[in-house]
Amino acid sequence: MISTRCRSRRVPFRRRGPQKPKRTVMEIYFEILTGIERENRARSPVKKTRVQQRSNLSYDKFTRYLHGMAQRGLVQLDPLSITEKGREFMLDYGRIRRFMSEIGARLFESKPPSEYGPAEFVASLPRGHHAVLLYDDRDYAELVSARFMSEGLVKGESCVCLTYEDPAGVQKQLQALGLDTAREIRENRLRFPPRSMAPQKPPRSFDDVKRGLQVLTNGMKPPFRVFGNFVRVTNIRELRLHLRIEKLAHDRFDELGVSLLAWYDLNRVPRTFRRKFVEQIIPAHSHVIFASEPSKAFGFDSSLLRPED
Repeated sequence: MISTRCRSRRVPFRRRGPQKPKRTVMEIYFEILTGIERENRARSPVKKTRVQQRSNLSYDKFTRYLHGMAQRGLVQLDPLSITEKGREFMLDYGRIRRFMSEIGARLFESKPPSEYGPAEFVASLPRGHHAVLLYDDRDYAELVSARFMSEGLVKGESCVCLTYEDPAGVQKQLQALGLDTAREIRENRLRFPPRSMAPQKPPRSFDDVKRGLQVLTNGMKPPFRVFGNFVRVTNIRELRLHLRIEKLAHDRFDELGVSLLAWYDLNRVPRTFRRKFVEQIIPAHSHVIFASEPSKAFGFDSSLLRPED
């Protein structure tokens, strides 16, 4: 006798493996540029559909990213080709990846891009930017900082440098750039406030940040450009607090009405906290500059590190 009882069919349980992380915009730009370069070697003119396939994007996404790259000056659309700026991007891309790899930061899908060297990058920053300078070479950091301030003075901005480090190196670099620092200070366009003006503890609110900047620029003519490390950070607890304030200031940065560059000596950040510090400090700024010896230095727009849409 044949049994009419149905046997339920077992479906094997499939474990989900770890999801593949999304690529950053920077990685996508690099892959599109690489695709254009490879297609250019194979045929001319370059076909957009073949580059789109190489970059593993839907056509809509590919078109959106391609137009974004054209706006940044990395590609020319008709005919599709890589600009000189795009080639600099490709050549310097590895520097940022190596830096991130050295500190263990996980901002990339795998194993970051430089549009310019730091001095040129500083010159290209728009007014009202919020940037961070991470450095492991003090001399080169002072050169980049002086370029930041000299650009402001040339553009008619009032500049303030408040730092717990000795500012003599920055002043010397400003003079090397051809600026009469004594005259600029006398005319109240350049100010090196005493370190006693810096808050002794990290600010705990956005209003604290705003009041501090108002004190620093009091009596000067806007627009303002402010540089320095405004709070002495000596341990991981203070670093964590400072990261929260940096994010708070960045979220409402337009309300401050200044261009601001903070600098951090990576050699003073404990190694056990360095990766986390860099991963959190980058998205709390619109622009990032790493100052090491010129052959290893780079600057980039932090929005390029956001994940793929």
